[in-house]
Amino acid sequence: MIVCLLTTLLLSCHSVKPLEYRKCAHWKLNKLEFSQSTLDLDLVYFNPNRIGLMLDQVELDVFLNGKSLGNTHQRTQIHIPGKQEFTLPVSINLDMKNLLGNAVSSMMNEKVKLRTVGKVRVGKAGIYQWIPLDITNEMSMSPFR
Repeated sequence: MIVCLLTTLLLSCHSVKPLEYRKCAHWKLNKLEFSQSTLDLDLVYFNPNRIGLMLDQVELDVFLNGKSLGNTHQRTQIHIPGKQEFTLPVSINLDMKNLLGNAVSSMMNEKVKLRTVGKVRVGKAGIYQWIPLDITNEMSMSPFR
C-alpha cells in the first residue's frame, strides 16, 4: 500500500519525460493481401526517466512521403527499464491502395521518408499517461533499384 502511495505521489509530482527515439531496428512485410497487409517494425527507444515504466497501449499513424500508409492501435504490456533502451514491436495495418499508389513514385527515389505519428500510454502502479511520438526516418531504396 505504501509503495503504491509513493509511486502515485512520484508520478503526480513529476511528469514523465518523453521517450527518445533511437532507430528502427527491423522491419518486414508480414502479411500480404490485396485489401490489407501488415508491416512489422521494431522501434528502439530510450527511457530518460529514472523509474521503470509499463507501456500499455500504442496508437500510431504511418506516412510514406507525406501520404497515409496505415495505422496501428494495439494493447500490450512491455516493461520499460529506467535510463535504458528498449524495443517496441509494432504491427502496422497497411492500406494497400495507398501503398500501391506510393510504390511507383517511391521506387524512383533513392530515399523515402517514413513518418510515424501517434502516442503511447505508459505508467506505473496503475497510473498511466499518454506520451506523444513523432518519428521521421529516411530510408534508402537502393536495394529495390
